Amino acid sequence: MIIAHSRGAILHKGLTPQSVWKHLCSAIPGRKQAIQGDSSAILKRPVEPGPEDCCQSGCLECVWEVYRRDLADYNTQLAKRQGKPPPKPAADPFADLERKIAQQEKHRQELEAGAPKADRRTGHAKDAP
Repeated sequence: MIIAHSRGAILHKGLTPQSVWKHLCSAIPGRKQAIQGDSSAILKRPVEPGPEDCCQSGCLECVWEVYRRDLADYNTQLAKRQGKPPPKPAADPFADLERKIAQQEKHRQELEAGAPKADRRTGHAKDAP
């Protein structure tokens, strides 16, 4: 069951009408801003999706991925307005995890290669013959 369309992402089952409205309404400017007519002055932090917003089926355009992109855009625009350099893009957490695991594995292999063999019964290093 398709509920709504959000920036090219189709929101699937498991979403409540309240959560859809929360995200849709957060993108609409307030009455004061609409009357002023200056849409370039509107900068609103994206609303973090709740647990009920994600269907957990591995969508390409997951609400969390859309939120991450929107938050990065928001932070860039905010920095630009404040006259600061734009923030560096966040690293991919999965790549960081894979790099950390590879370093740990390399370190473990180096320790095993340099350490003397241990006796299985006692766990102590064997004497060289």
